[in-house]
Parts: sequence; structure tokens; C-alpha cells
Amino acid sequence: MARSTRPLLLLLPAALALACVTARTATVPPKPQEATPPAVTEQPAAPAATTAAPVPPAAPPPRCGPAGMELVTRGQAAQREKGEDGADEAIALYRQALAGDAGCSEALWELGWSLQVKGDPAAAVEAWDQLKKMDADYPGMAESYDAMVRRRDQAAMLKALPDPGPLPPVETTPAEGPALRLAAVGDVHMGRA
Repeated sequence: MARSTRPLLLLLPAALALACVTARTATVPPKPQEATPPAVTEQPAAPAATTAAPVPPAAPPPRCGPAGMELVTRGQAAQREKGEDGADEAIALYRQALAGDAGCSEALWELGWSLQVKGDPAAAVEAWDQLKKMDADYPGMAESYDAMVRRRDQAAMLKALPDPGPLPPVETTPAEGPALRLAAVGDVHMGRA
């Protein structure tokens, strides 16, 4: 009687899996021992001047006077609360701050953003050009100025496009032509009917 090799073939994958698991666990390196901290020895105290932590730089002071900053804050609040609808009010407040203090950088910065929200990126770039002349290192200017210039250029290109004129009316009735006949068919799978 011939012996069947089929039971051995079925056991082969199980034996292989067991060998892999055993090999993995045998090659896992042992966990390193936790190092004990070195003994702390007392050292003489250093003078207070050398042990003081460095003081982080303070935030730059506002570039506007108190009255100008109050108007800028009110403009920001109007824009934040009303969104696009608050842009006109915010622009008026920023211009009022600039009338009182022509060196109010915050008002020029916020004016640029509000003008952009109103859809006038060219005026926004003009406001930021004035700001760059006053304070080239204004926070955020390096990251945002180029994007605003691109918006201005894109808006100018859109305005330069020719007017397409009136569009033809939409046809709601089909045009005369040969009649089409549609026949419904059953479900078709993989080319079988």
C-alpha cells in the first residue's frame, strides 16, 4: 500500500510558521539594563549672575500709539465678527488710525488684509508697499507679500480677458433630426447575455 504524503504537506506550513516564531524570539536582543544615575555630589554654589537663565526676547512693542492700536483692535474685531461684511467698517477704522498716526504699521498690515477680503488686491499691495518702506521686517510680511502680489496679478489678468458677450439661450426642446429608438436590455455580466 502506498503511503500518502498529503498529511505531511498540510503540516509543512505549520512547522514553518513555528520555526519562524522560534527564530524571531531567539534573536530578540535582551532589554538593556537601566542605568543608575550617578551619585550626586554637592558642588559649591556659583554666583547668581552666572546661573540666571537667559531671558527670552520680549515681544516687539506695538508700532502704533495707544489711540491707533485701539482703532486697529476695533477693526480686527469688526472683521472677525462680521466676516466679509465687516471689511468696510474695518477699512474705515484702519484709515482713521493711519490719519492719526501715519507710522501705524499694524493699521497698514490689517488694511492690506481687509482690502484683499473686499476683492481689491491691488490696493492691498499698495498698502503693504507702504508698510515695507516703513518696516521691511514686519512679522508675516516675508511669507504673505508674494502671495498678495500673485493675487493682484491674477485679478489683473482676469480683468484683461475680453467680454464674451451675451450667452445664447439654453435650448429646452430637442432639435429636429432623425428619430432614435432605444431598446431596454437585461443585465449583462462579463460579456455574457
